[in-house]
Amino acid sequence: MPRFRARTRAKKGDELSHPLQGELAAYEKVGLFARAVTPRSAYQYRGVLLQYQKALGGDPPPLEASCRFLARLREDGFKPSTLRLYRAVLQGFHAWRGERLVFPVRVPRCLPPYHSAELVNRMLALAETKPRDHVILLLMSDAGLRRGEVISLRVRDVDLTGKMLRLRGKGGHDRVVPLTRKLHALLESLCRGKALDESVVGVKDKAVYQTVNLMNRLLLLKVSPVAG
Repeated sequence: MPRFRARTRAKKGDELSHPLQGELAAYEKVGLFARAVTPRSAYQYRGVLLQYQKALGGDPPPLEASCRFLARLREDGFKPSTLRLYRAVLQGFHAWRGERLVFPVRVPRCLPPYHSAELVNRMLALAETKPRDHVILLLMSDAGLRRGEVISLRVRDVDLTGKMLRLRGKGGHDRVVPLTRKLHALLESLCRGKALDESVVGVKDKAVYQTVNLMNRLLLLKVSPVAG
């Protein structure tokens, strides 16, 4: 197998124009998108398969080739988290073929970065004049929603009577999240008059990122949202 500098995600041009071939193409159509993954994850998984296909150089993708590919990534100094992503995608492919891929990856346990309660409260105060930004931040801070869960939140997921959210997170696991009084009031207003399958917030991935980034910048500049 030729030495190849893999990526955790394929370039957009490749993603749109370069096709997967052979069994990898079959897995994409039948196996990959039949799994309970988000569109973002499916995009990322397909990127991994494209890189694997390129590394194979036209050779078939047997179990041994996948192990060699992962071993080469480790030799090239890839982070354990990246190795785990590639392993997960290839394990799914081989499970679809009725095979079991075993490749140990030790990922160091570390706490994710977080904002202090004081900083979060200041961000929420800045966003009070912008209802959409305010509810995005409250969903993330008070209810603990991930960015993708904010985007995919539907009216049917909001139980205003029981004052809770019913969510399906990573791995298809369901969870129930209680609502604070302030978040309940905002969601009640946002959901009013909408169909059950409509989006609550009505934003895409980029808008959530921009909202959080804007609040951070405003805090650093010490200006109001109107002045910004």
